[in-house]
Amino acid sequence: MSFIKIENLSVGFSGADKVNRLILRNIDLNVKVGDRVGIVGESGSGKSTLALAIMGYLKTGLKKLDGNAHFQENDVFNLPRKQMEAIRGGDLGLIPQNSGQALTPTMRIGSQLNEAIRLHSSVLEANRVERSIDLLNQVRLPDPHEIMDRYPHELSGGQQQRVAIALALAGEPKALILDEPTTGLDVTTQVHILSLLEQLAKSKNMAMIFVSHDMGVIARACTRVIVMYGGELVLDGDVRTVMNSPSHPYAKGLLASIPKLKKATIPAALDGRPPMP
Repeated sequence: MSFIKIENLSVGFSGADKVNRLILRNIDLNVKVGDRVGIVGESGSGKSTLALAIMGYLKTGLKKLDGNAHFQENDVFNLPRKQMEAIRGGDLGLIPQNSGQALTPTMRIGSQLNEAIRLHSSVLEANRVERSIDLLNQVRLPDPHEIMDRYPHELSGGQQQRVAIALALAGEPKALILDEPTTGLDVTTQVHILSLLEQLAKSKNMAMIFVSHDMGVIARACTRVIVMYGGELVLDGDVRTVMNSPSHPYAKGLLASIPKLKKATIPAALDGRPPMP
């Protein structure tokens, strides 16, 4: 049974001429419990819009034009606001692209963890500090007590990302959406974060949806990959099959554009440009 189910979803906006312009066009997607799905494509292909639509959220000016999106059989675009807010951060967690900006700069880490636990779990107030320490241990941050007493700017980029993961885990989610989770991190930290996420997915049987332009990250973290182009889903398949023998020319172009250390040449460019919405 599908855990996340999207059927014929189209999202767009209306211009001054009242004509609808599509950002997402007729998207069909099914994600089961424990799946690790990667969404790849160029900037502007609709990756982040699709990820946010799974949470029933659209950026200002956008609207659902057709289709539907379900999470655990709940229609995320038609749920009452309070019920949807309970799902976001609870059963459905989000790890944003820029963890440093996502953290509240004027709040200590401990206070932010306490707030997330209070809002998205049933942990009693007397046990929240212990739960916060447990979350920081899960993401392998040393000396949790010291980390809890710090402000976000006092942490490194890798530590901030681990705190963002801990915040997402506060509600014990059944699914995680990760928007460029390793962008801006050095290669060593990237490997550690991806290894941590893989272990969390397996140990907790969480569904994970990775949004990334980095094919290497998707190959490392996912078991299935979705390729998007111009707001459309053009390829959906097993990650090894797609990486080794892609059946769609756009996917082939994406793979050919990856820099290769063994070749002292500029990577092949993609022909043309994505169509305008």
